[in-house]
Parts: sequence; structure tokens; C-alpha cells
Amino acid sequence: MWLVNAMIDGEEVGMLCRDIPAQWASNQSVLPQPLEATGFQVVSPSPQAPALVVARSLRWRPAQGDPNLPIPAGWSLLAEEGFDIAQFALIEGRNRSALSAEESSAFYSFLKAADRVQTNASVSPALVGPQDLLNPAQAEQRIGQFVRMRLETARIQQIVDPSLKSRIGQAYYWEIDAFGDLGNAEISLTIDEDEPPITFDNRYPVTLAMLRLPPFLESLVVNDGKVTKAMLMHKTLIRVDGFFYRLWTYETDFVSGKGGDRQIGPLIAVSRIEPQKVGAAGITLRQMGWVAAGAFLIGLLAIIFYLYRTGRTDRQIRSMRQEALPDVLPKLDDV
Repeated sequence: MWLVNAMIDGEEVGMLCRDIPAQWASNQSVLPQPLEATGFQVVSPSPQAPALVVARSLRWRPAQGDPNLPIPAGWSLLAEEGFDIAQFALIEGRNRSALSAEESSAFYSFLKAADRVQTNASVSPALVGPQDLLNPAQAEQRIGQFVRMRLETARIQQIVDPSLKSRIGQAYYWEIDAFGDLGNAEISLTIDEDEPPITFDNRYPVTLAMLRLPPFLESLVVNDGKVTKAMLMHKTLIRVDGFFYRLWTYETDFVSGKGGDRQIGPLIAVSRIEPQKVGAAGITLRQMGWVAAGAFLIGLLAIIFYLYRTGRTDRQIRSMRQEALPDVLPKLDDV
């Protein structure tokens, strides 16, 4: 149990709770921090003793930095939009696992806060790729970070649950399955000690979660304010600004077909999505592959044409030589 001395309207109150933010527990000195709690007030043993409130946990929404508690810029942005960053201890503990009911409150609160965050010039998102978020040494450090990714969409799906109305203000949210360029990196997933790992050396799947679709995607699934397609396969290049929730696992036919159990990938709560035009700077590896294949085919056709022309010229020369020879070759005795 933890006892936290708090001030409410100028009066001291003792907060007795089972959990406190993990960052507090690892620091000997903590400056005054804004907090919230829901609990039961216990009668004080004497008039001189401060009131005592028993609560399960405290919700921490820092309004300013504490030199003893350095907070990433992404955490500050989320805290400003109402996210309790004390829940990062729970999120970090669930890294590399499936979403669970235990963290549903944290996930939906994270989703709402990310939706409220607008692109802010004072806090620039870090440009990352799937390989950066999958790096074991970096994954936990990047949880809650404001990131930017360039992706290609594959599927848009509406996730519907009536119970979400009380949590996020609507009975659904959107999920986009997308792919990110791995560059020169290679990702290997071990599915079984007795089986070779699954290797990704081109693109890697990334999951996007958001409350609202941008207009250029919403028009594909919504007509006259009604959702006409709850699931749509669609490919387009996008740039995403959002917050890395954590690595999560989910079932896929691809991994199951390889004998594995679950796919692991980055889960991003989206703040903003913009369409991207295909250009020399934004060409994908798949497009580069098609360009390379086209160049190879053109080169092959050129070689075939060259060999054909050469062979035709050779045939013409042989024919001319044959015509220049006499019909009957002289015998040696006649020379």
C-alpha cells in the first residue's frame, strides 16, 4: 500500500492506495503533481488527523515537467488531452501480447486522447518505420511516443460494440491494416523452435486505430452519413501522425499457414492521416520491384531483338556468298 499526501481545496488529505504511477515509485523526491482518484473517505481517528481516502489507484495528469520525473513529449501531449499517463505502467506490462479486457479502459482512453491531439509545430512527430518499433531495445521506450509513418493501406474495417458508447462517445471505431516499408532491414519471427523463422524483408504490417476516418477514406465507406461498407479492401499511400500504443499480437492467415500462432506488430492510435502521391521520393519497394522488372524485361527484349538482327544479317551474308559461288565446284585435277 502507498500513502500519498494530497491537498484538496487547501486541506491536506491522505490517499491510501494500492497502486501509484511507476515513475513515482522509482524516485525518492516528487514535486507536487496534479492527480485524480476515486475512492471512499474513511473517518479520521481524531479531529487533528487529516482525512483519509482509500482508492485503488491514482490518475496522474502532469501539467508541467518535474526534473525528477522526465516525461516524453508524447506523454505530455496525451496528458493535456485527458489521458492518465499512470496507465503506461499497465500498457508497458502488456507489451507483445494480445489486447485484453484488463487494459480496455487504458486503450480507449488512449484512443480518445490521440484523436484530440492536433499536429503541433512545437512537438514534431518522430519519423519511424516498422523496424524501429519492432526493435526489442526500443519498443518499450517508444510506447506513448508521437510518431509519423509512411504506409500503404490494405484493409479498412469498422469495429462495432454498443458498450463503446459510454467509453468513447460512439459505438464503433475504425481499424486500418497497412504495410510499412522495411528499407534494408529484415524481420524474423520465431514460430517454433523446430521450424525456421518467418522472414520479412520487404514490408511489414502495421495496425492503425482511430475514432474518425479522414474524408478521402470516409467517402469510400460512408454514403449520406451511413456506413455502407463495414469492411473494404483498399490500397493507397498515406502519411500517419499518431501515438505508438505498444506491440500487440493477433491472428493472421499468413502466420497460421506457416504453422505459427499469432502475428506481432505495432499498434498506432491515429491523430491525423494524409494521402500521399506516388513520386520519386515516395516510391515503395513494391513499385521499385515493378520498375526493376520492367527494366529487366526491356533489356531482355533488346537482347532478343539484337540477336534476331544479328542472325538475320548473318543469314543474308551467307546467302550472298552462296549466290557468288559457281553451281559446280571445280575438281582439283581441273585447276
